[in-house]
Formats: sequence, structure tokens, C-alpha cells
Amino acid sequence: MKSKYQHYIEQLVAENSDWIQLYKDLPYADYCNVLYKCRYGIHPKKDQFGISVAEMVRADIIPFVQKIGGQTEIVGKHNTELQFNTMEEAVEKIIAVISNEKKQEELLMSLAHQKSLFSSEKFQRKISQFVDNYFSDNVSET
Repeated sequence: MKSKYQHYIEQLVAENSDWIQLYKDLPYADYCNVLYKCRYGIHPKKDQFGISVAEMVRADIIPFVQKIGGQTEIVGKHNTELQFNTMEEAVEKIIAVISNEKKQEELLMSLAHQKSLFSSEKFQRKISQFVDNYFSDNVSET
């Protein structure tokens, strides 16, 4: 049974099908193909981390996010133009950014730095360092 919200979203998509598409249950490769064609993203959920926001940043998308949750760390707390508390504020901020090409360039440069903070390479490097440190500390104790 569909939730009230899901029904609402599907109705909005149907009414605006000339400019919006709804994708559901895509295989990851297909999801990435769609994602890498986008310029902007909206993530209105409050997440502990927000992996979809990290994926947007990785794809050079300008994401607009709820001001609460881990996604603010991903976009950078300093990028307040991308963070909102209410849907009304989100609309204002989205319009301000998409109507200002210079601001978009600045945000993309700032997000490029954020991307390096949450890269797979950095994660792998940190895990390797952790494991190396753990074993070097435990080996020296025996």
C-alpha cells in the first residue's frame, strides 16, 4: 500500500511530467548515470550522515540540504547558501543560487574541497592507518 506522501509525489510528477521524472529502485549504475547528469540536488531529510549528499558532491552537483544532520558537514557548515530550515527558505536559497552563475562557481569550488574530505581514497587511507596503528601498538605491547 502506498503512503500518503508517495501518492502525493507521484501525483506531482504526473502533473509536471514535462520537466520532472521519478525514478524508483534503480540499479546503482543506472542511479549514477542519472545522478551525473544533474546540476542541482535537494535533500530535505534529516540524516545522520547523508550518503546521497556525499554522492551529489562527488558528482559535482550543488546540493541543497536540511540545516540539521550530517549532510551539513558534507556540504560544509560555511556554505550556508545550501542549507535551509523550512521549505520556504529552501525555495529562496535555491532561486538565489541558480540565478547567480558566479555564486554557483564559488560553491562548486568550495564543494570540490568538501569532496576531498569524504572521498573513498581518504576513507581507505584512514582505515589503513587505523589498522596499522592498532597492530603496531598491540605488537609492541607483547
